[in-house]
Amino acid sequence: MSDLISMDKMPAPYKDLLAKLQPETTFGGENFSTSRRISLNGKVFRKIINGKEVQKLSENHMDIVIVKAAPISRMYYAAAYVEGDTSPPTCWSADTAKGIPSPDVLATDKQSNSCHDCKQNIKGSGQGQGKACRFQQRLAVMLAEGVSHKEIYLLTVPSASIFKDVEHGMTMQAYARFLQAHKTPVAALITEISLDEDSSYPLLTFKPARPLEENELEIVVEMQEHPDTIEATTLKIIPAEEEDLKGFEKEVKTPTKGNGTDTPAIEFRDDKPTAEVEAKVEEPKKKASKKTKIEEETPPQEALDELLDEWDD
Repeated sequence: MSDLISMDKMPAPYKDLLAKLQPETTFGGENFSTSRRISLNGKVFRKIINGKEVQKLSENHMDIVIVKAAPISRMYYAAAYVEGDTSPPTCWSADTAKGIPSPDVLATDKQSNSCHDCKQNIKGSGQGQGKACRFQQRLAVMLAEGVSHKEIYLLTVPSASIFKDVEHGMTMQAYARFLQAHKTPVAALITEISLDEDSSYPLLTFKPARPLEENELEIVVEMQEHPDTIEATTLKIIPAEEEDLKGFEKEVKTPTKGNGTDTPAIEFRDDKPTAEVEAKVEEPKKKASKKTKIEEETPPQEALDELLDEWDD
């Protein structure tokens, strides 16, 4: 691939379709009932349908379309992690930009009235030097080879894959800024996601693979408002005490508008980060209104083409 999709260079019909794409206001959340998700468990891509694994991919990369992104959320668990545990978090926020716990958090479980001043948001409150309250972000995606099937998968991106600086490739926020700098909507591309083979924990990197064809773009525009997309990018957690549940079975069911079936809720502790991850992931800093460093360092289109050609190799 030698070019991204820039609004300045495209046929009129394609440009009209791009104009219908919703802006990625948070790329760069309250009831989950879509039946499909992509798991990173065990540093391997796994397709999960109706709560059951149906396929484990042999390769460490896959091509997707990022249809919509939810706000970055954060979760705190008071209890130590136990393999297979699907208990809901003790306290959480569906949108870190708001900086407050969700109104659904029980009063007895709320750690603070402000996420920014919370004792669980201090280095060393979690494992090692990490913070006890961890970030994640939900993406509604379609598999590149199955766009015509109109099947939405949930991909939950762990904290290190959102903010961490990596030597090769880009984690999600770096990818979002990269595309924004080149006026390229993320939903207009096939994105290749890869699991870093050298990482001791699941670490995702992102890069553009190719522009969508016009018929593919039409489907993406349609699916941005689909009930399955809305549900995949919204977060609703029912406190265990409220439901009188001890283990909070992952089969908490609600009818889905998308396919008319009952489907499982999110498996909250999938892909739990290690102490090493928590120690390295920092809360994003607020940016000044002046020209940002990423804008100052944005490469010209020629350099961009060279970079994409290197990726293709």
